[in-house]
Amino acid sequence: MRLKPERNQRRQPIRKAQTKKIRQMNTIPTRSVPFGEGMAHAMRCIVGLGNPEPRYTLTRHNIGFQIADKLAQSQGITFKKGKGEFLFARGIIGDENVLLVKPVTYMNRSGIAVQQILHYYKIPMDNIIIVLDDIDLPFGTFRMRPCGGSAGNRGMKSIVQHVGSEEIPRFRFGIRNRKKIANPSAYVLSNFTRRERMHLPDLLTTAEKAVSAWVTEGIDRSMNRYNANHIVQTD
Repeated sequence: MRLKPERNQRRQPIRKAQTKKIRQMNTIPTRSVPFGEGMAHAMRCIVGLGNPEPRYTLTRHNIGFQIADKLAQSQGITFKKGKGEFLFARGIIGDENVLLVKPVTYMNRSGIAVQQILHYYKIPMDNIIIVLDDIDLPFGTFRMRPCGGSAGNRGMKSIVQHVGSEEIPRFRFGIRNRKKIANPSAYVLSNFTRRERMHLPDLLTTAEKAVSAWVTEGIDRSMNRYNANHIVQTD
């Protein structure tokens, strides 16, 4: 008869510890944590959006992947499979630890991967930036913002839905080259024109500098310097 209370006393703290752990796993940090307070919190995370199959590599919708690849190439690092539905690479920009990420969920389900990253690495939402295409912006136009809606991008819409907030920095790369687009879904999955491809190397270099400036200088200075159209004209 004396064994029962002893068993109950041993079990109670275990249940409390498990509850505390579950609560911690389900909480997404929403504030910046100063560097030096732990590797995970110190990291800045750059998430390039796109579709994983080779047939999508050079499409407009994959400009986020192309910018992430450009950053990785400059760092001399390679992507590998993460503990979730994403590829990742670790590097350093300036003096800051950086995590480059490419979701493998396909564009419309990008939120699954971003939610996994936030939980696994415990990265505050304002320490992460989403790099994506924008069909409403003229080709070569950059727009960096600290927060906002999806602007019609289904990948961004998925991210907002999964993390439950619009307070996520984003870098949008304009892909529109005409006033009227009859089929937006087909357009974003099309390749860039010959003239656009001529501009792409310089634009990718400038986009890399813009995102790197977000890491080292913060979003306000980056917006002031890079929110503009960086070419004269296209087809």
